Amino acid sequence: MFKRIIVHFIATGIAIIGTDYFLDEINIIYSSKQDYIVTLFLFIVLFSILNILVKPILKILSLPLLVSTLGVFSIIINALLLYVITVVLPEVHVLWWKGYLYVPVILFLFNWIAHKIIRVRKD
Repeated sequence: MFKRIIVHFIATGIAIIGTDYFLDEINIIYSSKQDYIVTLFLFIVLFSILNILVKPILKILSLPLLVSTLGVFSIIINALLLYVITVVLPEVHVLWWKGYLYVPVILFLFNWIAHKIIRVRKD
């Protein structure tokens, strides 16, 4: 169980770094390498907490929209969660409305690839 949490944090960290590197729509502002690491760690923790606690509630509440749009509304839910992160962490900037739509999709892809590369057996 603890290994899976660590692997999830590492995969999310890789996804955030990759998204920050490849997309201009998200910027993590930092003055030193230590500041970047702290901001990245806070982003990972906040992103994980929101995905574990808030996202299932939002999915249940928006179930009719999710069914009628064949799951595309989940991108809007992810964009809303990303907006909450940018409000809580002022060092994270997402540019324009397209950024709130692109970044969650790219984060999902990076996270999925990282989870496929870093596999942990269920013990």
